Amino acid sequence: MVHLVFSWAACSLDRHGTMSSTRADAGGPAFGTSGAAISGGGLGAPECGNGLKEGTEECDGEDFGARDCVSDESDAGKLTCTLDCQIDDSACFDLPDELEGTWAYRKPITIAPGAATSDLNMFPVLVTIDDPEFFEHARADGRDVVFADVDGKDLPYERELYDPVTHRFAAWVLLPVLRSIQATTFHVYYGSSSSSDHSVSAEVFSYGFDAVWHLSEETQDELDTGTSFDSTGHGHHGAQRGNHQAAGKIASGQDFDGVDDEIVVSKPTTVVLGQADYTVSAWVRTSAAGSMGVVIKSDPDKHEDGDKLFGLNHNEVGEVGVDHGWVGFLGTNGSAADGAWHHLVWVQDHDEVTKRSVWTLYVDGQLIALKNGMATKLDKPHHTLRLGGRSEFSYFSGFFAGRLDEVRISHFARSEAWIGASYLSQNDPENFAQVGAEQPL
Repeated sequence: MVHLVFSWAACSLDRHGTMSSTRADAGGPAFGTSGAAISGGGLGAPECGNGLKEGTEECDGEDFGARDCVSDESDAGKLTCTLDCQIDDSACFDLPDELEGTWAYRKPITIAPGAATSDLNMFPVLVTIDDPEFFEHARADGRDVVFADVDGKDLPYERELYDPVTHRFAAWVLLPVLRSIQATTFHVYYGSSSSSDHSVSAEVFSYGFDAVWHLSEETQDELDTGTSFDSTGHGHHGAQRGNHQAAGKIASGQDFDGVDDEIVVSKPTTVVLGQADYTVSAWVRTSAAGSMGVVIKSDPDKHEDGDKLFGLNHNEVGEVGVDHGWVGFLGTNGSAADGAWHHLVWVQDHDEVTKRSVWTLYVDGQLIALKNGMATKLDKPHHTLRLGGRSEFSYFSGFFAGRLDEVRISHFARSEAWIGASYLSQNDPENFAQVGAEQPL
């Protein structure tokens, strides 16, 4: 603290320029014949760190004078003050015109470099939020939530879960590009009383997906009245056959008793698993050992030419396998029947010229088995498509016992990079897509 006092006859001037009466012979500091008596620093020197903006300081603590992000010609954000009392405006930002004035808050979401081993186009990423602050400021129904890229362009998303009581939010957001060597950043906006609902599932899963079943629907045990909805818009909805809702890997899933439970998919002939490229994936958690189907397209009562079978426990407990009905079989050596959640993927990369295919199997994002030269057969029109079902007298003759979640079928042969990033995103969404601090707008 600088305190400069002038004494000449009977006057004193403190550092704020206030004149008061001070007599040298009353004991106050005085010029005398030498000039000035000074305590503290030089003439008018401010003291950085006392919480008061003084002299040439741009700021001090939370004291910015009359300045803020808006006065500095940004739309929103918050100034910070450095240790040497200089303003840092790096947290100020401009809002795109279409997002200005409607939403009260936003959070940045960042996917770190290296999350994917190559750039991935049109990638649906899982975003989860459990921050009480988010639910305090978002609408009670969650329908004011919007995702946008750094330029403010709307990102299609599907809301799978919004629970303001338990503070759980899960959404699938379609990224135009998930970068491999640089960070991918986007934002979630919320806190609007007038926004319409932007959740549109079919847009999120419009790129190469034939069917996507989140399996989060409310179903009761041993009934056949429930429906598992297909999020692609293609109408491949599944009819309940005894399965019931249970805790899933991502939100809710479906539990199967291993006796006769299954989900029967509508319009099976438009899901092509014959001589074509495709990828089948599912999260599974077994409750028993035994041969069992995960995704089955066949005649349920017999094993025949043209079957498309994906399941568990052919030769040994935990083995993941595929069978194309008298064409060939591919199995893994690793265990996926241990009562824990596992991500299983079957990819067929088909050569239309040779009519032969390459099969690959992945467990938890890792390529486990590969087989070349598979002479695959066309689908048969009478075959039905079932989740958790069986194919009698095949390698997968039993119904699934345990829980299924997030089952998908694509008409693309997904890359190893895609499958690895999908596993990481769904297995640990909080670390894959990291949600930052709230920013008032």
